[in-house]
Amino acid sequence: MEELTGIVALFFRDDMFYPAQFHGKKPPELEAADHAVLNPGTRRVETVDGVVLWQETKQ
Repeated sequence: MEELTGIVALFFRDDMFYPAQFHGKKPPELEAADHAVLNPGTRRVETVDGVVLWQETKQ
């Protein structure tokens, strides 16, 4: 199994949040955007320190 070397990020949804560790092969902002697209309903992704990496945009 491939070792994960990226940061742990928090994925926020309407009624919950969950942590996920990134692979670390891309900058965290790009990896957050990739994950958010694959997880509809994600409202924002933050670092454990509260830095917003990705946020849903209103259309």
